[in-house]
Amino acid sequence: MSRSGYSRADRKADTDSALIDAARHCIGAHGPEVSIHDVAHEAGIAVGTIYNYYESKGDLFAATGVRTFAEFSAWAQPSLARIEDPAMRLATFGRYMTRMPETHPEYALVIWHTQRYVWGPRYRASEEGELERDVREGIKQGRFDSHLIRAKVVVTIGAILHFLGLRILHPRTPAGEGDDVIELVLTTLGLPGDEAHRLSHCRLARRPPMR
Repeated sequence: MSRSGYSRADRKADTDSALIDAARHCIGAHGPEVSIHDVAHEAGIAVGTIYNYYESKGDLFAATGVRTFAEFSAWAQPSLARIEDPAMRLATFGRYMTRMPETHPEYALVIWHTQRYVWGPRYRASEEGELERDVREGIKQGRFDSHLIRAKVVVTIGAILHFLGLRILHPRTPAGEGDDVIELVLTTLGLPGDEAHRLSHCRLARRPPMR
């Protein structure tokens, strides 16, 4: 794009992307206790510029977590788009998530460390994304039991995120144990035990590394 065609909106979008990338790198490398100054230094911008885009460190970190989760979801989409059964789709996406420490180590750290910011009122719905849609679609199609829907959504998201955190804190935890977590989630949602086991332990479609 020529500089004459580079608008103020383009500059704002580029700065915002730089901030998210910098925050992601800082959180992934040093955890959530990094300062706003660290992020500004990583992005190569003045600290005050950040506040033109985000109200606080928590707001920036929440946006970073949400965007990271969205990018991971987009990475998984080519495989998920070919799956019509919401139970199978949920199992596949959940298994991708439990393997995130190998496939997307920085993303795994960011998603884990930003939970406390994401689960505020502004960003709450964004964290559910793929998982909640598949739970609700599975209920609509009769694949899952409709009793206690809201609780089942919370259990589904919580179990997968908790296992992700377990693998981050204890790296020797086998990725395959995540399949057992997904099996338990599916049975909690109302799927028969033998089918839950089959969907959570079948061959998992491979996806290319995220660029």
